[in-house]
Amino acid sequence: MEFASAQSAFFLTAGAHRILHLKSVAVKLRTNERGLQQHKEALNIRVESLERELLDKETLQLDREAELSRLGSDLDWLDVGRIKNMCFTAGEESSREALRKAVVAGTFDPSAANSTSSYSGELVDAIDSFISFDYASMIKLGSLHIDGLS
Repeated sequence: MEFASAQSAFFLTAGAHRILHLKSVAVKLRTNERGLQQHKEALNIRVESLERELLDKETLQLDREAELSRLGSDLDWLDVGRIKNMCFTAGEESSREALRKAVVAGTFDPSAANSTSSYSGELVDAIDSFISFDYASMIKLGSLHIDGLS
């Protein structure tokens, strides 16, 4: 009986040690679980932040594409004929304004008036010089010919 009681005391002592060990393991597991939950929450917050950044970047990209398409439509090049036409229109408007001022001031002389603009010829010459890269004549340094500058 002594052996049985010693054996039962041993198992009780071993069982008590095991229970203490299991309790400490359970405490460690709960601590690890809390740490993992906090880490998971931090990762979820980071994922939400990255999703917001991605959405912002996509929105910015769409805005940039819309702006580029708008600018692209603004960059349709005008041909030389249309540019010259605009020069004539601008010259005519300048002449009309000068005529109006002369009439209002009482200095208008109908015998000296003509229907062509004094500015339109200069504007057309300047546009022609610019288009043909004849910058010398554009800034009144002479005119560019195939043989050189005269």
